[in-house]
Amino acid sequence: MRRLLVLAAATPLLLSGTASAATPSSPHRAPAPDRAFMLAVADDNQDLLTGRYAVLQCDPPGGTHRKGTKSCEALEKARGNPAAIARDRNRSCTTEYKPVKAFAVGTWDGENIIFEHTYGNFCAMLAATGPLFDF
Repeated sequence: MRRLLVLAAATPLLLSGTASAATPSSPHRAPAPDRAFMLAVADDNQDLLTGRYAVLQCDPPGGTHRKGTKSCEALEKARGNPAAIARDRNRSCTTEYKPVKAFAVGTWDGENIIFEHTYGNFCAMLAATGPLFDF
């Protein structure tokens, strides 16, 4: 739990560096809404700090997420809430129990967002969250 809190505390610093590097400053343009997430996925027996990570920057999409555009579109429809992403009813998953943890922390239009959930397996996570944790 302590490591999870450290990750959550460090995320604004990581995201602020990503946002400033990805967004050019212009005196003639209003700043884009703050829409960025630090994402992590780990097997249930793994600590999140030893799992896989991605940075997702939206508006315009960027960061290290390989499906940034689709992830930002899914979050836009869900108003920045990973738990509200529409479930993919066309994805067929096995009932194999191999738990995977998904964690997202960031901001969406100035609102702080923290999301954490454990799914029965990787496929179930993708069915529930679309491209967000597929990095």
